[in-house]
Amino acid sequence: MKNLLYHPLAIITLTLLCVLFIVSLRKTAQKSEVSSQNVQLLEEKINQLSGEIELEKQAIEYAQSDLAQEKRLRDELLLQKSGEYILQIPEEKELKSGENSEQQQSNWEAWKAVIF
Repeated sequence: MKNLLYHPLAIITLTLLCVLFIVSLRKTAQKSEVSSQNVQLLEEKINQLSGEIELEKQAIEYAQSDLAQEKRLRDELLLQKSGEYILQIPEEKELKSGENSEQQQSNWEAWKAVIF
C-alpha cells in the first residue's frame, strides 16, 4: 500500500484529480456569484416596477375622481357652467408656424405686402 502511494503514476493521478476538483469548485463559485448578481438585479427591477405600479394606481385613482372628470370635460369638450365664458388660447406651435411663414418672405415681398 505504501508503495502504491509513492508510485509516480499514482501521484500524477492524485494531483490531476485535485486540480480538477479545485477547478470545479472555482467554476461553481463563479456561477453562484453570477446567480447572486442576477438575483440582485431582478430584485432592483422588481422594486422599480412596483414603484411604477403604485404611480399608475395613483394616476388611475385620480383619473376616476370627479375633479379629474370635470377637468377633462371642461378642457377637451369645452363644456361650461352657466354664466362662464370659455377663452381658447392657441398652442405655441401654432404661433411659431405663423411666424415662420412671415419670415420666409423676402424683404422686397414684405415691403410690397405692406405698401400695396
